[in-house]
Amino acid sequence: MQRYTKTSIVKYKRKGYHLKRSYGITNEQFEQMLINQNNICLVCQKEFGVGRKPNLDHCHKSGKIRGIICNSCNRAFGLLGEDRENVQRLLDYLEPKIVSGEENVA
Repeated sequence: MQRYTKTSIVKYKRKGYHLKRSYGITNEQFEQMLINQNNICLVCQKEFGVGRKPNLDHCHKSGKIRGIICNSCNRAFGLLGEDRENVQRLLDYLEPKIVSGEENVA
């Protein structure tokens, strides 16, 4: 049985308030989403745990929830401006290129 401290209860309540106010969902709904996606990030497919915190991902234009992704993938989306063209340019950049007559591969 998990022991709850006063601090953990306060954090849980704060998180619940934030989820409800910002996204219209409860802690229980967030936890059910985690269960439904097998406690893994929908982008990198890695399990949430120490150093891999789950983040509720949403469209900044519509406000609609897309799912739960890890903090690293969430940051990457933010740095790319949630822009499909930026993501495609990044993918294109990863393709091998011809530089000065030689193939440039990582």
